Amino acid sequence: QWLHSFMLTVVSNSPSEEIRACTTLAASYSPLSEKLFNIAFLSCWKQLSDLAKAQITQSFRDLLVSSDTYDTVNHEIIKLLVFMDKIEYPLEISVDDLVKSSIRYGGAAFALHLITRDIEVNPDNINRIEQCIDLYARLNSWDDAIGMWKKSQMKSSNLNKVEVLAKLKMWDEVNPMYSKFFEKYKNFESFFGMCESFSALATWDELLYLYDTFKTLKRSSKVKVASFFAEASLRLGKWDILDE
Repeated sequence: QWLHSFMLTVVSNSPSEEIRACTTLAASYSPLSEKLFNIAFLSCWKQLSDLAKAQITQSFRDLLVSSDTYDTVNHEIIKLLVFMDKIEYPLEISVDDLVKSSIRYGGAAFALHLITRDIEVNPDNINRIEQCIDLYARLNSWDDAIGMWKKSQMKSSNLNKVEVLAKLKMWDEVNPMYSKFFEKYKNFESFFGMCESFSALATWDELLYLYDTFKTLKRSSKVKVASFFAEASLRLGKWDILDE
């Protein structure tokens, strides 16, 4: 309701007579107000004071970073921010906030655009490079992700850490690292990493070798890795383990 009211407000208050003429129809037919929203907002934005712009920007940011879920509202806000950025009227919201909210509300491509643009300005920012690799992986752009990693790995050893290599699905390199970490720390994150990498490498015997450890896990942890052991049991014909 708030979003629809806001859309109608910018349509009805637009400096453009053509846009204002659509107010009655937009009020009765919401898809029209959605179509007009971006351009109506821009026409109003150009007339606002700096204080008003700052207040609206802060309101948008508060919605985007809220722990509550405003999926429909924030999806439209992201679309508006993409439009404003594209026509070079970007709102003053930090890149970090925009990236997190874009990923959360289905705007991974916009997040990738923001990060790659930031990397062009700061090519040695390892955190941004790691975020870029992660987003390429989310978008299944594996060639781009690996290309970014190869291009940047010499700048920092952080790009060779296990989390980054796992995102790139370099399982043959990741598996020994997870095994070493688990042997030293006995933590679930390492155990999950071993299971995932053994499964990806189709080394079913090695995976089932971990079954005794699996049985000692808490139920909540078992749920997260059970599918790996189920597949290994099926592949090797270990019906008793699969049944269990």
